[in-house]
Amino acid sequence: LGQSMGFTVKNCDGYAGHIEWGEGELFGILCHLDVVPAGSDWSYPPFGAVEADGYLYARGTQDDKSPAMAVLYAMKALKEEGFIPQKRIRLILGCNEESGWQCIDHYFAVEEMPVMGFSPDADFPVINCEKGVLHITVSFPVEKADGFELIALSGGERVNMVADQAACEFVSEEEYSAFDVENGHYHIAEQGVSSHGSTPSQGVNALHKLFEKLKDVTQDAAVHQIYQRFCLSTDGSDLGLKLEDEKSGALTVNFGRCELAAGRLNCEIDIRYPVTFNKDEILGKFAEAVPLGRIEDVHAQRPLYVEKDHPLVQKLLAAYRQVTGDHSQPIAIGGATYSRALDCCVAFGPVFPGSESTIHQRNERISLEELDKLCEIYY
Repeated sequence: LGQSMGFTVKNCDGYAGHIEWGEGELFGILCHLDVVPAGSDWSYPPFGAVEADGYLYARGTQDDKSPAMAVLYAMKALKEEGFIPQKRIRLILGCNEESGWQCIDHYFAVEEMPVMGFSPDADFPVINCEKGVLHITVSFPVEKADGFELIALSGGERVNMVADQAACEFVSEEEYSAFDVENGHYHIAEQGVSSHGSTPSQGVNALHKLFEKLKDVTQDAAVHQIYQRFCLSTDGSDLGLKLEDEKSGALTVNFGRCELAAGRLNCEIDIRYPVTFNKDEILGKFAEAVPLGRIEDVHAQRPLYVEKDHPLVQKLLAAYRQVTGDHSQPIAIGGATYSRALDCCVAFGPVFPGSESTIHQRNERISLEELDKLCEIYY
């Protein structure tokens, strides 16, 4: 599509690609085309792009396909008007942002790093501060004892989503009338409400509900430690990680996924930590809090902070204010955008102040009125 508009394009081995226009110093606009799983209970088909009641419904409408298209069509409009950019504008499109960042790692291993840029993958007016991210996989051994055996357990779809479903199956010498039983096996199934992993308090975690019931039917130490450390709060207090700073706010913890495999409960935890702390400090306290656990894998993304008076922040604010008349100040978030891949980059839209964010939620949607405004701001 970019090529048909007369732009220079490149596919970088299927990991990412770009659409470029202009000459001079490189300015990057970083978007991603991949999405998190759709989840359940949508009012419209999650990949149908249904237009209803002034909204466009589909997974990716806010995160991050509509912003990518808004940027592309803003570039097209300017080009057709004869506008001459003072820099090379490069729209970079990755395909693995939600589950590993291999896209952007590969891209910048083979392509030039922009001097500065923005990522339209969060909120307006401008996000100049993003918390650090740790995705930790920690494994706990489960014992057969006291007439209890856990047969199966699974919950959640991605570490960076609040789990909206969780279920388990167990056998026990005790009788439990509160649970469904089939062929001597008890079943527990819980429903939650999904939200973004950086804002776990906005959802209802089905894994929390599951372990709250499971810990009452077994004395298994792993089950109880998982419940006590991951299911009672989302602010890190049960891990010795109740931390915050003035620049970016408080640490958050999301219990994103859990699965029983080969006699071990494998838990995936999403931690968003304030910018003035470091990942080694967080990991050390985490390990101390879960002595029964074995850390299997850690995926980390560094924090981001650009001063509010930086010319990049001020230029973007000016564009936003010109279109909206809103003079809100830059903000900090727990979400992780491509911005932290560059030395000087911030997040810029697409969610407007006061508007509902449906990112990573069922019925993800974007207002058509706000989509028009989005195009105007990027233009």
